[in-house]
Amino acid sequence: MSVLEQINHKASQFGTSTKLGVQSLFLMLCKIISGLILGLTFGLIGQQVFMYGSLLFGFVILTVTGAFYKISKSWGSIGLLIFDLLCVLAALLIRMYVVVAPG
Repeated sequence: MSVLEQINHKASQFGTSTKLGVQSLFLMLCKIISGLILGLTFGLIGQQVFMYGSLLFGFVILTVTGAFYKISKSWGSIGLLIFDLLCVLAALLIRMYVVVAPG
């Protein structure tokens, strides 16, 4: 193997590892964003029901985000996409119930 072939091989390995690193970083960022949205939702629900302050509100957001990240650790991008679509569907159903409900 010549020096040029070795350099090409190392460059292709570097490109592949960089691509995989960026993909895993993007997936981790998407999981954190999904967890933050879920935490914000539960935090707002708890704040309206139990009327607690902003410190507990932030704690609920961080706790739910951490729990979601730990649960979704083994999920791939397709699993996360399915979860997000189910959450959007549930939110639309709840919104429809609130709009249509009498009183």
